[in-house]
Amino acid sequence: MEEEGKEEFNVGFPFENDPLYKKAMHISELVDRVAEIVEKEAIEQKDDFHKEIWAGFAFALNEDVMMMTEQVFIAKTNDEYDILMENATLIRKNANEILRNLYNLEFHGFKDIEYLDVIRIEFDEFRILFAEWVKTFDPTNYYIDRWGLFNPPGVNYDDEGPERNPFINPFDELYDDDDDDDWNDFINQDEWDELDEEEEEEEEDEDI
Repeated sequence: MEEEGKEEFNVGFPFENDPLYKKAMHISELVDRVAEIVEKEAIEQKDDFHKEIWAGFAFALNEDVMMMTEQVFIAKTNDEYDILMENATLIRKNANEILRNLYNLEFHGFKDIEYLDVIRIEFDEFRILFAEWVKTFDPTNYYIDRWGLFNPPGVNYDDEGPERNPFINPFDELYDDDDDDDWNDFINQDEWDELDEEEEEEEEDEDI
């Protein structure tokens, strides 16, 4: 039975062996280890100012690598050009933030430089995988980005074409106009008015 469960899980997770995703997860493990070391360094600092600086580095590393891997995951479950470009932008941003904080750690005297160098090498390999992945984006599969940021070449923000709903309420399918009657029955305005009056009377008694 357990083997059947594993097979079902693997079927629903088709990109777990994807090179970009695997590299992102490997980098995440390495960055998490460095963040743990930085947290210990923060505790050992002599004054609160430097403790906060080192704790801030650890927090930033954890946040950025979590966001980076999350965006890779989201991107691998989408195929629309505009969504992929948005995810790619965020992935690059978080990757650059991590690399910037590695430099800051070195500048502030982080001793285990070899760990930082390993992460830099992994990121260099990740960058190449990332750039090759971006080449695979299909510019014919898109929704128009009305903000003008992530449209395919030759597509303008004011062109006519497929448009993404900026917000889809997951409860819309469950909502029924007849529910208004039930909601009005639940919220009786007279009862609310009585409650308001009682609260006002209580506040007046407290003032006295």
